[in-house]
Amino acid sequence: MSTASRIAPCGIVLALALAGCSTPSKNADSAASKYLAKAVATSISRGSVHVVDVTTNGGLVTTMTADLSESDSTETIKNSSGTGETDLMITGGAAYVRASPAVLQNILALTPAVAQQSAGVWIKVLKDDGPYATIAQALTLSAEISPYVPTPSSAVIGKERSIKGVHGNVVPVSGAYNATGQATTINANVVVFVAGGSKLIQGGSTVAKTGKTVERKYAVFTKWGEPVMLAAPSPTLTYRDLYNQ
Repeated sequence: MSTASRIAPCGIVLALALAGCSTPSKNADSAASKYLAKAVATSISRGSVHVVDVTTNGGLVTTMTADLSESDSTETIKNSSGTGETDLMITGGAAYVRASPAVLQNILALTPAVAQQSAGVWIKVLKDDGPYATIAQALTLSAEISPYVPTPSSAVIGKERSIKGVHGNVVPVSGAYNATGQATTINANVVVFVAGGSKLIQGGSTVAKTGKTVERKYAVFTKWGEPVMLAAPSPTLTYRDLYNQ
């Protein structure tokens, strides 16, 4: 999915809708829900992760690569349409955005003229600037994990097996997730893959329907707990100066 859609309001984006706008299933599996809760808590407690996430929507393929931690996070998004790369970063208490004009208009609410002039250049967003909270939320472990975590009451534990891109066997926990937002309803079948020993999340897949649109996602999570240390990019433009133009 695009950067613009990834950080839109709850109910519009799968990644955020699955985090907070659910309709629980009536079929509860207590053991599976506890296993799922343990896996999520254990993974988030590590504090950092490397993620490669591939989304297919129609003929468009979007690849997101991220290194996330509590203080420093970076994310790069590319798509097969060739419309440009989007880079997001959190470091030193500020957010940084480098993107196409369309994405800058969506994320930072810049005018078309200012967005066109600022495209491809790092823009610094301070904590008390309006867009900061939305950018920061998108670059968290919970935001990256949530699209792959089924509603606990619908969770079912499967048989241990191997999956593409992950060393060793994993335990699949599958289920349904339904989310209703401002203008659309998302119905998703999701699977999260958990390492049997460490209980760390190793990957996930989703098939989500929004109206007649079908979106498929697959992610691999590695390097849990490894440090993420970033340096602020330079040169930069300042969001406040651009927004006031």
